[in-house]
Amino acid sequence: MRSFRVPDTFLYTHRMLSEFFRGTPSFSLDMISNELRLHITHFLTQNIPLYPFPNAQHGNHPPTPRGTIIIPLCQHTALFHPGSPHWAAYQQLIPALRSTVTSLSTWFCADQPDVYASAKRYLVNLGNGSNIIPGMTGANDMNCFLTMRLSVNTRNAPARLMTSHESPWTAVTFVGDYVGGKIKSPLLDDIGLMGRVLGVPDDVLFVVDWIPIGQSAFTGTRYQLELFVPPVGEKGEGVEEPSAEEKGRPKREDKGDRYDDGEVGGSKAQSVVPPWVAHVLAHGAK
Repeated sequence: MRSFRVPDTFLYTHRMLSEFFRGTPSFSLDMISNELRLHITHFLTQNIPLYPFPNAQHGNHPPTPRGTIIIPLCQHTALFHPGSPHWAAYQQLIPALRSTVTSLSTWFCADQPDVYASAKRYLVNLGNGSNIIPGMTGANDMNCFLTMRLSVNTRNAPARLMTSHESPWTAVTFVGDYVGGKIKSPLLDDIGLMGRVLGVPDDVLFVVDWIPIGQSAFTGTRYQLELFVPPVGEKGEGVEEPSAEEKGRPKREDKGDRYDDGEVGGSKAQSVVPPWVAHVLAHGAK
């Protein structure tokens, strides 16, 4: 089984991150993850602070670095803003993330068009304030994610995927050179598919916010990228508009801990989806 879905709850597609770029001269199944691995590795050499997970499982850990950090995609934070010691490293990383963001946003648009449309409205409504990061919030940009958590060589017991804001859906993909690291979740156990979500580079997951996700033991260097949509409804209803204060201030400092606390319509959003996306969602990856 190369892909499967639990309607409005969970979607797994095997090694599909780069498929959006099939037909381009440089296409390969691992073109995105190979490039991203180099950029993330360089990013981590720039004295980027990583924070421990409270639910990390010890034993059989790969060497350091190890930890997690929340990376903004649309708004400055106390950690990433012009003038911060990490700004130059951040500016080098963001262009390398664009292919990943575009691919995952396109997939998400196909699977959850109403939530995608609401997320786009939220990002467009952020406007062009002084704390907005250019290139990720425009009506013509595919991005539908507000923040990204980068987890470096972490193995965690199943827990909700969380960021610095409420988010009904998370897109997850994987980068690195490692063996093991299959996805663990009570959901997969309940439906008899534990061990089927490989969690290898270029795999893609979409997970509703209440599903706990963890990893099995692995060896090697493993990066897990979790991209979070803005605080909109689980089915796209009840868009929470950003307040004037949110539009004009940096977001609070994100220390990596898990917090508990032009308009794009649904039909228009669906129309930008490549035909292969709808085919794979309907028939499964081959």
